[in-house]
Amino acid sequence: MRRYVTIFFLLLLTTFSHLSAFDTRFYLSADLLYMQPSIDQPEFVIDSISTVLPDGERAHNAQGYHFGYRAEGGFRLCDSLTELGIRWTYFPSFSENREVTGADLFPVLNFPEPTLDDENGTATISTRFSVRFLNGFLRQKIVDSRCYSFSLLGGIQYGYLKLREKVEYPDNGNSTVRNIDSFSRTQGLGPAIGVESHYHFLGCLQFVADITSGWLIADIDKNYRETRASTSATLVNVTDDKYWRLIPTIDLRMGLNYLRSIFCLQLDLGVGYEVIVAWKAIENIYFVDSNNRGSSFNKERTLSMQGPYAHLGISF
Repeated sequence: MRRYVTIFFLLLLTTFSHLSAFDTRFYLSADLLYMQPSIDQPEFVIDSISTVLPDGERAHNAQGYHFGYRAEGGFRLCDSLTELGIRWTYFPSFSENREVTGADLFPVLNFPEPTLDDENGTATISTRFSVRFLNGFLRQKIVDSRCYSFSLLGGIQYGYLKLREKVEYPDNGNSTVRNIDSFSRTQGLGPAIGVESHYHFLGCLQFVADITSGWLIADIDKNYRETRASTSATLVNVTDDKYWRLIPTIDLRMGLNYLRSIFCLQLDLGVGYEVIVAWKAIENIYFVDSNNRGSSFNKERTLSMQGPYAHLGISF
């Protein structure tokens, strides 16, 4: 992680060094995010009504809303049309958890040998997320009128995504519990572009909409381990070689700001709605064939987050 952040700041400082000849203004902002995550393949067990075959609902993990934070700051050059900034988006580690109790449970994510079928007991899942993005960008206004402005953005983006999934299944045949620990960590650096539009009305209100898209050149670490709780015996433990991939990201925001001047400061307060998507950014290992125990594949999973935000900005 350190090498990505070092490269990011070296590129940013190189750009800052060319601004010393300009008269600049500064701006700072902070956002409080409240978002619900979702990810492909959240199901983990089938709660069946039959003892001989899966016949019922595939239960998925819970979904809740979690707080995140964003801080942004930068320079606004003397022509007020060009800005250079940095943006940090951070969600502290959070978990989604669920339990399903039944007399005829058919596990979904387990290693297929030995089999788990028609188990009586409780299946649990705990999925822990970590999400961070760091953007450095140049914002250039293309249209700047009294009521409307339109800007283009270009820069670099660093992304860090981690998912750890722990699952427990009852194993009645061995009078124990099967534990699964599946891990995926993605981090990368790449270019980012975007557009922003602001519409002013009623003197003090501003409608804002922006979309930013990045392409992370990322490496992904993956591990899958399954054990029996009673004996700590390992059934499978595999780790993938590092593999570089290109991962698209999208950040879409729409909101309403209230603008107010106090002395020499320009304040803006706002609320809105935001969607963040990291396309196929998480990978997990799955095993599929009891006759060929090494038969496995990687499932690419898209992580998306959506929810409201509150905004506070100041320029001086």
